Amino acid sequence: MNREEKDLRLRIVNAVCGLLLCIAIIYVLVAGFDIFAIGLIASSTIGAAVPVVLAGEGVLEIIVGILEALLEGVVEIFSAIFGAISNIFS
Repeated sequence: MNREEKDLRLRIVNAVCGLLLCIAIIYVLVAGFDIFAIGLIASSTIGAAVPVVLAGEGVLEIIVGILEALLEGVVEIFSAIFGAISNIFS
């Protein structure tokens, strides 16, 4: 599915969940596991998984969809950052 074909709200949810996951991973690397990091990881995974589970048909499709949604959110974040930087220099 192309970027333009997906709903804007779904892309925003994926981006927020990807950002939360990145923050949680950085926090775990710096401070170690605690309840805050586990909460961030769980909320980002659940937030990305809910639309996929509701639309999924099989177990394998749901698992792949969750991974796709999380990675898509991270890509959206980096694409926004690189787009902002390229607009500054153009």
